[in-house]
Amino acid sequence: MKQLEVLRNKEDNQIAVAYNGINLDNYDYLTVDEFVKEVESVDMWSDIDDEVYAKALEEYDLDYSSYDDPDTMWSDFLKAAENDR
Repeated sequence: MKQLEVLRNKEDNQIAVAYNGINLDNYDYLTVDEFVKEVESVDMWSDIDDEVYAKALEEYDLDYSSYDDPDTMWSDFLKAAENDR
């Protein structure tokens, strides 16, 4: 299963993207399946930072900023991830 450039904090389970100076010892990379479960478990799209969605979509050459509708964005992401299996 493909790993994304999306991280989960080992202490508080928050997801994030890497940044300059981050201590990667405190994080685990998420697989696509783990990321999908995380997104589908939240109550609102905004419970996850935009930069996390942008980084995940980037993995499949999708441009987060080109989406107005989060449902369409998520559908496109799921299709791209499925096609990558």
